[in-house]
Formats: sequence, structure tokens, C-alpha cells
Amino acid sequence: MLPVQLPPLFDDNNIQPGTHIDLVGNHSHDCRECDSQSVVNSRCYVDSRINVLNEAGELLITIEEGLINKDHVLGELAELCAEKASGRETTEEVTLFKSVGTALSDLSAAHLVYQLLQFLARDLSIHLEGSDTSAPLPSSPSSPSSPSSPSSLIYFSSYAYNY
Repeated sequence: MLPVQLPPLFDDNNIQPGTHIDLVGNHSHDCRECDSQSVVNSRCYVDSRINVLNEAGELLITIEEGLINKDHVLGELAELCAEKASGRETTEEVTLFKSVGTALSDLSAAHLVYQLLQFLARDLSIHLEGSDTSAPLPSSPSSPSSPSSPSSLIYFSSYAYNY
């Protein structure tokens, strides 16, 4: 028997053809951001198979209901980026990305916060214990390690919504 669950934030009736769904807030096995039919009708990708298949209610509940199996996950983000997994095949397909976060995401967020603190410390003439505030920080927003680059800020999105 399934435990009592909070209702999903949205269901398949709200999804138009060609939609991409990012589910990045929930990491509990008994909660979910979308209904089972949304998962069933999507090409599903994850940040980490092992983590998602142990933590993500969106997939675990749908698997327990017998609507999908673990092979419904078509690839991890790293596999998509390396072109080892195929992405959307038509413009009408619905794709779904589920992230429960990884240690790498946490480390990246911590590094970003540290860089921002270094920048502020240098700007305000405050010295952080053990930091070299004289070291140059990247100034170009297009630099991947710049605190203001989109690739650095994206890691904060995984903590946007938790049950």
C-alpha cells in the first residue's frame, strides 16, 4: 500500500505537446511534483539514475503503480551531454528531467558561495580566514568559473522547492 501523499503540483492534463519538464525540488520517495501519467507520457532523463531510483517519488511511485519500470529512464544528463543517450526525437515529444541533486551540485554551490564571499571580502576590504583575497577573480560573465555566469548559478535551482 502506498503511503499518504501530498498531491502533485500538476498533472498530465496541463502538459502541451513539445513541453520540457524540469523536476528539481522533491527528493523524497513518497512525494512528487507531477502525477504518474506525466512521467509515463514523457521521455525521462535524470541527473543520477542511482539517486533518482532511490529517492524520487515521481518515478518510484509510478514504478510501484506498475506503470513504468526503471528502464523508462533513457539517460543521465552526462550521457546526454556526451551524446551517449538520445534526446528528444520529435518536436511533439514531452521530455522530463528529474534531479535530486548530487554531491557535485552541492560542491559547486559551496564553491560559488566561497567565490562570492571572496569577491565581497576584497571589495569591502575584509579578509576571510585562510583566503587569499589578493588572488584575481574572474571578471568576465562568460567565464565558466565566474560567480555571475549562468553555469554557476544553475545549481541553486535544485533547492527551489522542497516538500
